[in-house]
Amino acid sequence: MRPLILALLPLALLACKDSPNTDDTGPIGAVDEDGDGFTVDVDCDDNDAAVHPEATEVCDGIDNNCDSAVDEGVTTTFYTDADGDLYGDAASPVEACEAPEGAVSDATDCDDGDAAVNPAAVEVCDGIDNDCDALIDDADDSVDLSTTTSWYTDADGDGHGDPDLSTLACTPPSGTVAVGDDCDDNDAAISPSATEICNDVDDDCDGLTDDDDDSLDLGTAASWYPDTDGDAYGDAAFSATACDAPAGYVADATDCDDGDAAINPGATEVCNDVDDDCDGDTDDADGSLDLSTASSWYADSDGDNYGDAASSTLACDQPSATVSDSTDCDDSDSTSYPGATEACDGADNDCDGVVDDGLLGTGAACPAASCDDVLADNSASADGSYYLDPDGTGTGTLFECDMTTDGGGWTLVLSWDRENDGDSQADFEAVLTENYNSMDEWIEGGTYIQWSDYNATGDAMDFEGAIDVPNSGDVMLDLDYYGYSMEQSGIFFWVDANGTPSDIYCQAPNTDCYTGNYTGAYDATEWGLQPYTCGVEATGTISLDTVFTDSFGANVDAFSITGFQCDRNHGDYSRLYSFAVWVR
Repeated sequence: MRPLILALLPLALLACKDSPNTDDTGPIGAVDEDGDGFTVDVDCDDNDAAVHPEATEVCDGIDNNCDSAVDEGVTTTFYTDADGDLYGDAASPVEACEAPEGAVSDATDCDDGDAAVNPAAVEVCDGIDNDCDALIDDADDSVDLSTTTSWYTDADGDGHGDPDLSTLACTPPSGTVAVGDDCDDNDAAISPSATEICNDVDDDCDGLTDDDDDSLDLGTAASWYPDTDGDAYGDAAFSATACDAPAGYVADATDCDDGDAAINPGATEVCNDVDDDCDGDTDDADGSLDLSTASSWYADSDGDNYGDAASSTLACDQPSATVSDSTDCDDSDSTSYPGATEACDGADNDCDGVVDDGLLGTGAACPAASCDDVLADNSASADGSYYLDPDGTGTGTLFECDMTTDGGGWTLVLSWDRENDGDSQADFEAVLTENYNSMDEWIEGGTYIQWSDYNATGDAMDFEGAIDVPNSGDVMLDLDYYGYSMEQSGIFFWVDANGTPSDIYCQAPNTDCYTGNYTGAYDATEWGLQPYTCGVEATGTISLDTVFTDSFGANVDAFSITGFQCDRNHGDYSRLYSFAVWVR
């Protein structure tokens, strides 16, 4: 109210001065009471010499120049300072000589309702132009940074920023967030808001990874099983859930015996009554069985507890109708097996590889091929008769065997004995087949047969006996012979050894008898009967009662007696008492 009062005061005073001075007798217009050179008729305050039409208007609430305007052009504009911050509102000006109460000369307040907002204020982050520079918050370089917020770059857009990349600002810049707790700002799956999973990454940025983090999502973990025996296969009865295998645990849960490292699905099934490979099958029931650990079982068809080596089965346990022994030589005959008593039946009863072992030749059912085989089968075999089957017909025939002479094993193949057995000439010719006989005299003596050239024709004879017993060429001749006055006569006892005539004993006839010096000369056919060159010509009487043995190196298949007589009237003759031919 003060400015208004001051404005009205000069008007009141003027009214008082202009009142007619009843005491003044002079002309009204000539009065100049204040002596300022202006009469009352122009002086608007003739009581104040400082007030007159030519006075200078000053700001004092008076119309100093009497232009009917008070303080015109000399007042000061003041502005309402409603918030008392010494900065006024330019929209509320007040003209006065002195600042009215609640007004100031500054008109730069941009919010006269808030004492904290004025040009002297500090710009802070509040969405207001605090310092009235028309710039707000981040747009104002003078903003008080202590009122800003740190905003963190969120490159992966997961709502968590990189603590090493921040910006101070009132409002978040694009691509930033208020929290700077991301431990990997390049991966949106990694942040404090993420769930820790098994991936060797600190997903939730708490400094703990996988199994070390109690907040781990166990749904992403694996099941691990204890491997007590260290065979890399675990026991399914126990488990642990974790990202990584705990010490002594493995991912596999298929071990069927975690106390034995040799038993696991990777093991080889062997014969041990154990399910080694954990497939539920044991030993023979398991098709994957390592047969090298199995035993060989042999068919025992005849039930003698000895098996057939040609019919075997590999198995851990003994199959029905099999045995572990494979030495049965005839699995169809329960009487033939190792250790059985050998019988004379043509079978290898004791399975020693020899048929009728030790019994060869002792019966018709077990004939030997030769006496040598009999002796080889039983070294204790004595001289005597044995059954032989030299032709392999399966039928045994009794043969005489000499088991002592010169190592034994001699088979008697041809024999004739006039002296002891009374064999006749017919018997002789039955033993030795006549190949040629021009001898003109044969005599059966009491102990011999005799042949001679009685009619002085130079006679010859040749008899041969086949040797059907296989042999190696060994020949023994037991001979009792007497040749009288054999100067021109000759005798050959010889064998055919695989086609070659071979000498046992010979004395060749004198060539004179052949060439014609004697009346009874041999003819060419007779002379040609000589089987080989004897090399020894007859010299006289021959007396032989001896045993000849010789080896010819090849199978001997025939024995022959070839005789030559070249004299008359019993001038010479040959007497045969006996002979026996043995081969081996």
